[in-house]
Amino acid sequence: MHEIEKVLSPRLRVILDMVPADRDVADIGCDHAYLAIALSEANPERRVFAMDVRKGPLERARENVKKYEAEASVELRLSDGFAALRPGETGAAVLAGMGGPLMEKLLLAGEKLFAEGYTLILSPQSEPESVRGFLAEHGFVIEREAIVTEEGKFYPVILAVKDTDHPVSEEPLLRVHLRYGEKLLMNPDPLVDRFLEKEEAEIRGLLQKLGASAECGGIPAKEGAGDSLEQVSAEGVKRRILELQQELQDVLLAKELRGVSGRKIDSGEHIS
Repeated sequence: MHEIEKVLSPRLRVILDMVPADRDVADIGCDHAYLAIALSEANPERRVFAMDVRKGPLERARENVKKYEAEASVELRLSDGFAALRPGETGAAVLAGMGGPLMEKLLLAGEKLFAEGYTLILSPQSEPESVRGFLAEHGFVIEREAIVTEEGKFYPVILAVKDTDHPVSEEPLLRVHLRYGEKLLMNPDPLVDRFLEKEEAEIRGLLQKLGASAECGGIPAKEGAGDSLEQVSAEGVKRRILELQQELQDVLLAKELRGVSGRKIDSGEHIS
């Protein structure tokens, strides 16, 4: 193991393993540049562009690049997303540690860089289902997915390749595939099952709490609040319960697709 790999988080190790070894790479939002340095050590022949929109993290990245003697292959650039990257400089890019909406915004702005075969390795902090839908709409095919846990939270890592020749189905993607990832559900890693179990437990727990609130006529209003707030709360609780029931159906279907049986929704978790 290279020295730099000892300081990589579990998620960065998974990302490192997914990046094609023969590609020049842009690390968008590089922060400390540990991943960029590890990528250069894995293949000293390739160029790695460590890019960040903030000067502070970029200076910290510069210190680390010097510390690990990676100046020859890691180039630092102050950049808002892909803005400082020129067409043809890279064949792959990594975006991690940011929410799904920001990730989609940066990908849309950098779309002109993504030639046929361009590879994205993405690990959104939130709304991965939206990111999967975005990729499908913009000519990317998800070839591989993994799940990783850090500090009790689960994060997906998605490898997608630009493939404009790939036949686009006229049918919309299944909601369960958007929410949990078709390739992730095919991944034999037992961690995927732990992730789905956690999802189911959290959804059922919320349904129990909200079900009790609905029986009481809504979430109690704060002292001094008007009746209108109580009414809005009651309606909001009912809508949220319906959403959670659908989410529970999705996670049960996801488990079924993996061959893991889950119990059906209890009658007490429905609202009439």
